[in-house]
Amino acid sequence: ESVLDVAALAGDAAMLVAGVGTRDPQMLLWFCASTMFLSTWRSALEGLAGEARRSPPSSMRFTGVMLMHLRALIAAMNSFRAHACAEEAGNDGRTEWAPFLDFLRSRALLEVVVELLHGQAPA
Repeated sequence: ESVLDVAALAGDAAMLVAGVGTRDPQMLLWFCASTMFLSTWRSALEGLAGEARRSPPSSMRFTGVMLMHLRALIAAMNSFRAHACAEEAGNDGRTEWAPFLDFLRSRALLEVVVELLHGQAPA
């Protein structure tokens, strides 16, 4: 399996989970806290970021996979924001969302977003 194939499968899963989270943020919370979803997503992003560091992404498929991860991230962040704002959660809310917040701080996520923005910026 190539890194891109794994990243594409993980991106599909992330889109599915984020879509479910859009309708029910508690499901997103459950996926983040009770499954291997975030570690799998992070591993795929690490592979994608590594590929981007080795050589600039030139294929449409590579860019498409990165965009899929970005769309999933945006959907998941919107679900988190809606849930956190609706509850005005204090420490308890931050604690239950800790795995997701840790994921948002991951280097792999930052590298993929930066690479995507760099690739989309006009020369």
